[in-house]
Amino acid sequence: LGSLNSHLWSSAFLTRGADHFKGGGSIKFADVSTGELRLNEKICDLGEIVANVADLSIPGEDGSIKSIALCDDTVPLSAYIDRDQIELALNNLAINAFRHGGDDIKVGCFRDQAGNIELQITDDGELDEKIANRARHQPFVVGGNIRNRDTRGGLGLGLPLTSKIVELHGGEFSLDAFPDGTKAVIRLPAWREDAAVPS
Repeated sequence: LGSLNSHLWSSAFLTRGADHFKGGGSIKFADVSTGELRLNEKICDLGEIVANVADLSIPGEDGSIKSIALCDDTVPLSAYIDRDQIELALNNLAINAFRHGGDDIKVGCFRDQAGNIELQITDDGELDEKIANRARHQPFVVGGNIRNRDTRGGLGLGLPLTSKIVELHGGEFSLDAFPDGTKAVIRLPAWREDAAVPS
């Protein structure tokens, strides 16, 4: 790569990588030099997004093909979001579950008690909390040296990128271990659903 500007190479790499997901979208930067992401918000059907994620099937760590199921109690919701980036974030979480989770993987869309939107991916596998915490809190940056990344579980961009996308939407991202499995939650503020209702 020699003289190729690492910032431009990294953004080109991420854009190509995003095209492998169902949404076909790409990461858009307001400023490539700083890695500042830009949202392209519009009213979107979250049920359609989680259904797209439920169509994914990829090999797990052991090489067996894993798939993801749509939760039976998924709530049909629309929200004012950047569809490509939210779908990319959910795909990142699905791939994490495929690689490191159990065999029973589910995706769904819900409302929490406060009326916020929750996009959830659950599985019956065990989460190494130490690794998850380190990955979850590592900032997403553009321009890092790709040769220094540990690629055994991918490029290490999934959780930090997901966290950044959720943060840009004014939401919260959580990844928690329970005795019977793992739950990843993208929580978006209730106003994003309200903004999707025609006035």
